[in-house]
Amino acid sequence: RDLGASLDAARRSAQQAQGRLVSLDALQKAALGQVQGRVVEWLAAQGLSGKPRLAERLEVEAGWERAAETVLGDCLEAVCVDGLDAVTEVLGGLHAGRVGFVSLDAGPVGPAEGLAAKVRGPAALSGLLSGVLAVDSLEQALAVRGSLAAGRSVITRDGIWIGAGWLRVSRDQDAHAGVLERERELRTLREGAAAAGRRVEELEAALAAARDELRVLEDRRDDEQREANAAHRDHVNARAQLDSLRGRAQQSSQRIGQLAQALAEAASEIAADEAETRSAR
Repeated sequence: RDLGASLDAARRSAQQAQGRLVSLDALQKAALGQVQGRVVEWLAAQGLSGKPRLAERLEVEAGWERAAETVLGDCLEAVCVDGLDAVTEVLGGLHAGRVGFVSLDAGPVGPAEGLAAKVRGPAALSGLLSGVLAVDSLEQALAVRGSLAAGRSVITRDGIWIGAGWLRVSRDQDAHAGVLERERELRTLREGAAAAGRRVEELEAALAAARDELRVLEDRRDDEQREANAAHRDHVNARAQLDSLRGRAQQSSQRIGQLAQALAEAASEIAADEAETRSAR
């Protein structure tokens, strides 16, 4: 019963994790343009629909997700491929839509600094994030703005992006908002769902083993119950025989008493006869 209750609880936990995972995965696919459209159909035709998007290959330091989303923007939807040469050969077949590609080929990566130091992923990120400094507050960003070299910019933790003569900030709930946090949650949920699934399998195996053991014990109990019933019958029969023997012993004891009394009376009569015989002699 305990194993059954634990198994039910584990199944509920696994179902909840799986439900949350399916829901978030659907949102993520929609945010990364993996649901429908001509580009999705074209990728499927090229055998690229199963390739991960860049957002799925990123690990961002906690708290810097908005900054990374602001800088990378549509690049988060980029399809990760093993090399760009094969992709360039088939681009002529794409007549509508917009798609990006990021190579997973290992390339030279310089020392990470700024925002690039807070994001881990394909080597191509060094080109996408190079020159973007990372600071905690707007005050810090404004302080370094005047010293920015050409082509360099600075971004705050909450996503305010400033260049030498420009500033960009977005507070709308755009398509890419939250995709990196959601991807982190998806990874955690996948691990949790896998662990919950393994827990369910372990409990199912333990419950099956317990049921097998229970059947063995029940069979043994039935055998011992039959033996106990037979022993009880033997006991009843032996008790009946004992009661019969005790009755017979009591009757014999009474008979012995009667015979002893008769013997005593006979002995008394013999003694009287002997005395009378001696007197007659």
